[in-house]
Amino acid sequence: MTGSQRGEPALSRIDYSYDLSGNRTGKIKDNTTQYSYSTDANSNRLQSQSGAQTVSYSYDLMGNLTGDGRFTHSYNSAGRRIATTDTATGQTVNYGYDAIGQRVTKTNGGNTTQYFYDEQGHLTGEYDATGQLIQEIIWLGDLPVAVLKPTIPASATTDIYYIHADHLGTPRKITRPNDSKIVWTWESEAFGNSLPDQNPSGLGDFVFNLRFPGQYYDAETGLFYNYFRDYDSKTGRYIESDPIGQSGGVNTYTYVRGNPIRWADSKGLCLEDACIIEGTILITAGQAIVDGLTFGLGGGMIADSLSDKVRRNQEHQAYKDFADQGYSKTGDPCKDLRNKIDHHEQLYDMKEQWDKNWPHPKFPSGRHFNEIQLKRQEIAEWKKQYDEMCPKKCP
Repeated sequence: MTGSQRGEPALSRIDYSYDLSGNRTGKIKDNTTQYSYSTDANSNRLQSQSGAQTVSYSYDLMGNLTGDGRFTHSYNSAGRRIATTDTATGQTVNYGYDAIGQRVTKTNGGNTTQYFYDEQGHLTGEYDATGQLIQEIIWLGDLPVAVLKPTIPASATTDIYYIHADHLGTPRKITRPNDSKIVWTWESEAFGNSLPDQNPSGLGDFVFNLRFPGQYYDAETGLFYNYFRDYDSKTGRYIESDPIGQSGGVNTYTYVRGNPIRWADSKGLCLEDACIIEGTILITAGQAIVDGLTFGLGGGMIADSLSDKVRRNQEHQAYKDFADQGYSKTGDPCKDLRNKIDHHEQLYDMKEQWDKNWPHPKFPSGRHFNEIQLKRQEIAEWKKQYDEMCPKKCP
């Protein structure tokens, strides 16, 4: 996504630019406030931000962000963030996980919050250290539809509120049923870098921390916990490298290929609609099976039950199926061209990843290297055509 605007009648516009690996290189807000980003060409790690705000980033050997000048992070052996310290205040927040990688506790200043999930990995309840209810969330499939909160703190009675989500399942508004007054709204910047309005009707603060699908906002750090990883809405990327490696995409830090208004990633692993990119990927609570590689217990590889030949054929078949599927044609020239670009980018990401997964000594650059380079050039021409003929606004 290269631009977005929101708010009426006063419009706020943000434009984005990217390199060929999908890393954000620039951000301009309302044609005045500018940010520039520098990434490592080999690892895609974000190194620094300059412009309206200057930030330098540091990482551990596994590619996990350890510092950004304000916060320092530490991780366990599975690559899960277990503590974050705010260097400005000296306050440290600690996190605990269960055996399947779900975050079940957060402790800040001696106050512990407990988290509970259903079998699909949806957050269903938050409680304090004594078991007192903070809130419970009701789901209809993958859609959050209601939230229960104590009538007053520590009360045995609860009030129900209705959650109104968008096309992705992101909560955008919460209302109380007796008079339909709005108690909470989140009209965010495209990548989520906006705080919600917790008191839009003057009824008092209403705290609700769900964000994009599978994400939970941590006010202490500004990060969004996203199951296997943590998302930074300020930079529009994850602070940890993808635990399934390039099986989730060539760039292991980007969030939903830079298009958060079209796609979601509820587990912090891969696009919801593109988890067949590397063959058969089945994602359940605490487990991801990628071409026969089963990940669990916080993301560690458990077993590879398929032979190389079977896996290679599975990946090839997945590519063919996706190619045969084609792209959606609506009759709108701009939408059709955008769909064509997205489809072919994903298609050749798959082919490039297949070459990396199955190298051949006769083709050190990959069996399909020349074909891929030619197609990338063609896609670049399509993008130029799109920029010339289509308005730069959210679809």
